[in-house]
Amino acid sequence: MVAQTREKHPPYTHDLYELIELAHLEIPAAHQEIIAKLNELSIATRYPEDFEQFVKSYPKPVARQYMNQSKAFLKWLERDPRLNPS
Repeated sequence: MVAQTREKHPPYTHDLYELIELAHLEIPAAHQEIIAKLNELSIATRYPEDFEQFVKSYPKPVARQYMNQSKAFLKWLERDPRLNPS
């Protein structure tokens, strides 16, 4: 999405808020919570020494909920006309 709105390569970042801003997206309220959670998770997964504690913090039901919310967000994002030019 960022590549569609810029003439240069997207930045190397894990910051979802930066990517959302660069893509000129307005995220509906229904998806803002999962964006915040995923943005925090990307930080935690970059530190291997904390990974075991990280995994314990997210039992299967929570992980499943995040996955379902992520899928719903991706379905919303896929409807953006910049991803499906006519």
